[in-house]
Amino acid sequence: MLIPFENKRDLEEIPDNVIADLDIHPVKRIEEVLTLALQNEPSGMQVVTAK
Repeated sequence: MLIPFENKRDLEEIPDNVIADLDIHPVKRIEEVLTLALQNEPSGMQVVTAK
């Protein structure tokens, strides 16, 4: 889960059992978002070719 870096302090209000299984990444710049979001190939998608 990507969250704005400024919201990192708000995580303290969320119970540990709620966020335990989440992989939370506070980000400051769009470059960080793109790096994290595009590190894995999409799954469950089929390539469609034009006829």
